Amino acid sequence: MGKSRWNETPACFSHRSGLFTCQGMSLIITSAPAKIILFGEHAVNRQQLAIATALGVRTQCRLQLCADGRVTFRSANLSCRTDRTALAEFAQTINTFRNAGDYKAIRFEARDFFAPVKYVFGTFLTRYGGAGAVVEWRTEIPPGSGLGSGAAASSSLALALALANEVQCSRIELAELAWHGDIIAHGGIASGLDTGASTFGGITRYTVADGPANVPIPQPPTLVIGDTGVRANTSQVNARVNDWLAGDSQRGAVFARMGDVAQRALVRLTQGDWHGVGALMNENQKYLREIGVSSPELERLINAALSAGALGAKLSGAGGGGVMVALTTPAQQTAVADAIQNAGGRALTVKAGVEGVQVVHHDG
Repeated sequence: MGKSRWNETPACFSHRSGLFTCQGMSLIITSAPAKIILFGEHAVNRQQLAIATALGVRTQCRLQLCADGRVTFRSANLSCRTDRTALAEFAQTINTFRNAGDYKAIRFEARDFFAPVKYVFGTFLTRYGGAGAVVEWRTEIPPGSGLGSGAAASSSLALALALANEVQCSRIELAELAWHGDIIAHGGIASGLDTGASTFGGITRYTVADGPANVPIPQPPTLVIGDTGVRANTSQVNARVNDWLAGDSQRGAVFARMGDVAQRALVRLTQGDWHGVGALMNENQKYLREIGVSSPELERLINAALSAGALGAKLSGAGGGGVMVALTTPAQQTAVADAIQNAGGRALTVKAGVEGVQVVHHDG
């Protein structure tokens, strides 16, 4: 049994592990963190800056190569068996839908629970080739909550595939490969923010033009996450925002204002100015209300957190339900968490700024 971590230096990795077969299969385990968006959800899809942080709850991907070319996916009580040819063809089909702008067809495919990871695996096979595999995920991240459970599953799979098939990939390349999963999960419209945050770890800035990059900060923020328990469909929320935007040509200006908030927040984060960051979170929430992605459940938790002394609070992710995030001082963290619980939410106090995707174990 071997244990190792993947570090940013060197920028790529390669592991030589010999021939794997279904009998006596070698095991690779990778791990990727949840994320929370601090600034810029929805605006990021309109060329604006967004900022996220990795969280200390993780998803593990266990991958064993199989020489017969079959591919099996397992997660919780679900499983699916296919093969490499079908996965490569599926990736090509989704590419065709994307090129045609047929998001309805992509949303139809997303009814398959494993469609996002099929697209990641199929894209890998199209680019690099590779063997069949048995892939299983185990997660601490609540699915559908806005914490990036899908991004963590795709990011951990991307690293496992590259390692198992002896393919050199930079961290940027892994994040881009994992992003294909979010394209399916988000109904054809997805930035690389979630998978960038899960792959890079720490605090991550992201734009469509420049991709993900780490943001150096003096110390990680102290956060409380409030889960409404309402599970909104990301692709449906994205479609609703598109309809809202199409209703008035002047509405696009709100996304530029959200981008400006994120730019100012970037400066405050690097300075460790938490009061300034909190005030900008409140401003960001005002714009999220304007585009119609907040909800009564989210507003109740946000108001409870602010009343208990949070420096700032906003929804995080697609909205319509899911989670909100509150920035606090260490001294106020417990009081804010209690207030969220008392308002009917589930409070999560997890470490922010944790390490991104990593190797947990490999045989070889």
